[in-house]
Amino acid sequence: MAGRVRLLRFPLEFSTGRATVRRPPPLPGEHTDEILAELGLSEADVARLRAQGVV
Repeated sequence: MAGRVRLLRFPLEFSTGRATVRRPPPLPGEHTDEILAELGLSEADVARLRAQGVV
């Protein structure tokens, strides 16, 4: 983590108004299991990758 990043304004704007940040970004590895599952890996595949030190 590098700390806070100062922006002049949020880089996205929607038709309903300007976007806001309501919570901090995820930490490295925080959502790894969910992302790998969406890519089609099974729980056993993820466990094997963890045992090998890949994730």
